[in-house]
This record gives sequence, C-alpha cells and structure tokens, in this order.
Amino acid sequence: MNKVLSSAAILAINFFFPFLSSGQDSVPPTPVIPRSYKVTPVPSIGFGTGYFSYLGDIKNEVKTLPFINHFAYRFTLSYNPVSYLHVYLNGMRGKVRADETTRHLNFESRIVFGGLSAVYNFDHFLKPERKLSPLFSIGVEFTDFRAKGDLSTEINDTAYSYYYWNDGSIHSVPQGLSTNGKILSRDNTYETDLRDADIDGLGKYPQTAMALPIGIGLRYKINERMRLELMPVFHLTFTDLADNVSGKGSGTRKGNSGNDNFLFTGISFHYDLIKAPPPVPPVDSALLALLEDEDKDGVVNSKDLCPGTPVGVSVDTTGCPIDTDKDGYPDYIDHEIHSPPGATVDEFGVAIKDTINYLTYYDTVKKAVPEDTTPVFRVQLAAFPPGTNPSADIVDKLLSYEGVVSDNASDGTTVYMVGNFPNPEEAEVERIHLLEKGILPDLKLIQWVPVYKTDIVPDSAKVAQLLNKQPEISPVEEDVLFRVQLGAFRFKPRFNIFGKVGDLVTFKGDDGLTRYYTGEFKNYDKAVIHRDEMLGEGFKGAFIVVYKAGKRIPVGSYGSTGTSNIIVTEESTVKNQVKSNGLEEVKHNIRFKVQLGAFKQGVPPQVQEKCNKLGNINTFVNAEGFTVVTTGSFTNYRSAVDLKEEIIKDPLLKNAFVAAYDGDKPILLKEAFKIIRESK
Repeated sequence: MNKVLSSAAILAINFFFPFLSSGQDSVPPTPVIPRSYKVTPVPSIGFGTGYFSYLGDIKNEVKTLPFINHFAYRFTLSYNPVSYLHVYLNGMRGKVRADETTRHLNFESRIVFGGLSAVYNFDHFLKPERKLSPLFSIGVEFTDFRAKGDLSTEINDTAYSYYYWNDGSIHSVPQGLSTNGKILSRDNTYETDLRDADIDGLGKYPQTAMALPIGIGLRYKINERMRLELMPVFHLTFTDLADNVSGKGSGTRKGNSGNDNFLFTGISFHYDLIKAPPPVPPVDSALLALLEDEDKDGVVNSKDLCPGTPVGVSVDTTGCPIDTDKDGYPDYIDHEIHSPPGATVDEFGVAIKDTINYLTYYDTVKKAVPEDTTPVFRVQLAAFPPGTNPSADIVDKLLSYEGVVSDNASDGTTVYMVGNFPNPEEAEVERIHLLEKGILPDLKLIQWVPVYKTDIVPDSAKVAQLLNKQPEISPVEEDVLFRVQLGAFRFKPRFNIFGKVGDLVTFKGDDGLTRYYTGEFKNYDKAVIHRDEMLGEGFKGAFIVVYKAGKRIPVGSYGSTGTSNIIVTEESTVKNQVKSNGLEEVKHNIRFKVQLGAFKQGVPPQVQEKCNKLGNINTFVNAEGFTVVTTGSFTNYRSAVDLKEEIIKDPLLKNAFVAAYDGDKPILLKEAFKIIRESK
C-alpha cells in the first residue's frame, strides 16, 4: 500500500512540478505567452480546525464523535513565489483514539505534525479573476506521537490491571485462579504509557517519524487578502508504532505490516500580512515582443489593429474602440451609440432626422445625395456660407421655430429649414404661415431633394386654394416654445456625457459657445418634467428656456400661454397654488425630500440640534436598521434641489442629498420621473 502511494506521489510531483525533475536540462519548447504572471511574494498566516481519522492496526469498534475525541487544529505561515504556487510552513496538533473490543486493544495518542508543503492552484489552466480554485498539495514533515492505553483502573487509591476473561468480563486477576478477584469495568482513562509498558519487548522505540502529506481541496477567495481553504490531507507516516501495535507483536497483538497513517479533514482561514501589488507580466526577452502593449488596452501590439487607443476606452479583440451602432464613431465619442442601421449621422455620431433639431450639422464631411430622387420641398429659414455662424439673436429666432433642422448643401452652405413637403405649393403655404409669425423676414421656398434649388416658383392658384382650406391658426402672441438647455461649452466635452439624451440639439453660435438643448414643448408642465428628468440624469445645470416671437424671454413672463412659472414648494401649499394658477391637480404620490443623514446608532446630538433648527423634520428607521432623517416634501424636484443647496452650506450637513419617495416608499429618481411623466 505504501509503495503504491509513494509511486503516485512521485508521479504527481513530476506532473505538476516538472522543474523539480531532471528533465529541466532538455531543449525548451517554443515559447508561448504564460497564463501565470509573476507576483510579488506576500507572507500569509493561517489558522484552521478539523479532526483526525486514524488508519492503523487497531480497528475502532467504538463509535465516538470525531470533533470530541479526534479534534485537531492547524497553524500555517506561507508565501507565494509565483502565482500558481504557495509554500506552507505547517504545524498541526490533535488527538486520536481507537478501541478494539474483540482483541481488547486500545490507545489514545496526542499527534503533532510539522513541515513544509507546496500547494498548486491550477493557475496555468484557470481564469485569473476566479473566486474558486482547486488545490493539490504535497510536502514533507515530521510527526511526534505519544501512545497511551487504558490498561487499569483505580479503586480506593488502589490500581487494578485489566484481565479479560472468556465470558467478556473484566477482572482484577487472570482467569483460572482460585479467586475471581474484583470485577472491573473500563474507566476510559488512558493512563499507561505504552512504550514504557514494553508489552511486545520493543524497548524505547522512537516516537517521532517522517511523513508525507498529500492533499486535494478547494480555495475560496474572499477578497484580495483573505481566503478560505477546505483541504483534506492524507499523512503517510514512516512508522508502524503510532498505536503501539506492529507486525512484531504476537498473539492478539500481532499487527499488519503497513505503517500507521492519518487523515486530517478541516477548513482554514488565511490572511495576507501585506497587500500585494497587481501582478505584472514577466520580463522575458524571448516573449517581450509578443507581450508589449503600448496603449495599455489589453491587446498586445502584434494583434492591435488600432494602436494609440486613449487610456480607459473599451476595445474589441482587435484593439479597436467599440462602435456599437457601426456608424464610424466609436462609443467613447459617439453621442448616440444606438443610431438606426445605415442612418446618416452628424459629427457627434447622431442620426440626422427631420423631426429632430440638429443645428450643428454645418462643419462636417460632405454627405452623398440621397438615392431617392423624389422631390422634397422645404422652407428655408436662413443659410450661411462655409466658415460663418449665425449671431446670437439669429440663434434665438431659429430656436423659436418648431421642427427646425439643418444640413449642408453641396457647396458647403449650412441651411436651416423646416418642413418636408411633396410639392412646392404645400411648402409655400407653410412659408406664408411662418412669415405671419414675423420672426425672420427672408424665408425662401426651396427644393432640397434631389438637388438644392432656391429658384422654385409654385402655382399661385393652387396655393390660394390650399390657403382657403387651412383652419385659422392660433394668435402669434400665444406661439411659445419651451426647450431644456443642458449646458454651454467653449470646447467639446471630453467624455460622452450626452450619450443617453435621445433628442439632443446642439448649436454653435458666433460667440464661440456650443449650446446643448433637449426637448421641444408647447406646454410648460411637460417641459418641467423633462427638465427634472435631465437633472436626475446628472445634468445639474439643466434649465428651461422659452422662445416667443423669435426672442428668448424670461421663464416667468409667458402668462399669455395659459400657464405660469410655478415652482411647487411645501406640500401644504400645493393645492392652493394649483387652484390659483389654473393648473391640473397633481395626480401622483411622488414626493422629493432632502435626506440629512442615516445613522446606525441614532442621530448624534449635534446633528439633531441642526435638524431641529431646520424644522419640518421626519425621522424613520429603514429595513437595514438605520435612522433616516429627512426634511421637506415637494412635488417638484427642482425645489428639493434648491433646499438641498441651502442645507449643504452647513459643514455638518454637507452630505445631504435629494431622495424620491412614492408615498412612504423610497424609490430611484429615474423611477420617480417616469411615474410623473406617465401621470400627465
């Protein structure tokens, strides 16, 4: 048995640790990129517990709880010279016991193991970021044992040896004497040193021996510095006297010829004493050219089709930046990463649609003429030759038109226009209506497809006929348009902060600023909801802009639209404001509150004092056991933000933030805005 196990151990060593065998002098194979990188050796400590199982000459016929009679614990010091190997300095101490009633043999021994082990984690084959790893260990150690037996009992300070009679009883004298002596029972106290008793005439044999520990187990990575290991370890010892029974005995004490072995089954916790730096590839001159990655995108130079990728940009397997919609603009600079397939996009990667206002499409590459040659007629609002931009007042006038779009003519002229008509007469009717607004005086009828023409003459009779069929339009003074401005930048934002805005409008004026807008509303309440959604998306400077009769006007000066610039504040005043301003009553339970803090051990006195001064404080305990303190209750997100900005001026409350509630239930801001939108 021992020979078979020893042979298996030698084969395992040669398979898992070939560098220990004589084959290291042979010609090395063709270099390949190693899966395991060099790591900085880190010392670790470990502690574990479990129990011993005894495999020897005495059969354990008395069943006992292993955690009571076979308990053991383990202590380790270790370090990892390479990513796939840990070297352990082990120390284990435990106790084993066996009782064989048929031969009346028993022993109990304290067992100590100490030595070195190498633990292999299969890092050559498995993913580096894994949590769970199989383990194989092998090593060398010494064991120390002290076998004792339960051979006598003490009655009234007198010791009596056990004599087992044929009927199974225990007496204080041998069977066959004229007296029966005292009838005894075992006290299960292992009081006799079996080596000193010298029952088999073996003398003072060694109570230490070498052993070979072999283990197979699992390691679970808790975090970068902590791990758990479940590792049954089989200890093959080189002694047959750990239980004081061997092949040299006679009669009932005759043992087998094999050595005494032990199995330790337990779990251990390991902790790195220092934090290891990230693993780095080995510097190997034979592999350096293959491993080099100059732009640090995770794709080596030999396979990188897009060298020089900016740091932090996600790339595909070829090293090129991800382009989700395949429009030629990588995601990290694309303002619309899900443009429709085959759509024409502007310089921001945004699909150009007639129903969306993309007013910055005047400084891009020349686009091909659409294949569709069906004529399309539009109303031209303004046109600017290459290199010129509209002034600020023209910008305001253009943004006052609904459905305005821009595009480049074949000569590079940027044309701002509205409408999309199949014949010049319908486009002319639209031009007449737009002229009545009095915003821009020089409006032209143009043909846009298949070619750009400005000398279009409509049929006047058909135009008059169409005008007679048109219903009366609303008075010019009521023609108000609301938009949400997200920001104004002199330079293009470095990151794609507008990626989630589906209807982004950008406009570069002659002042050098590029302004970003979203939405187009005739109703102020809908504009408020859209603005609050944008605030919830992280655009902290978002605000509503209003255009009327070609001018940008203050938000509070559009009374003729039938609504007013109402910012709802405290809950108690909501209904009064709604009634006095003619707005619809709120049809949702969404409330925005300012959270002042959440405290595990109750609100600190100094914080409580600050809260009391604010007034309108609400306190409750959440599901995690934290005491949450809020103030205010608003149906309007902007009002809650205004209150928060005042509160965070106090250093003690600088971490206050706006939280959304559906009734009494906390919800995400995005969910709150969705509910508000759907309630309209």
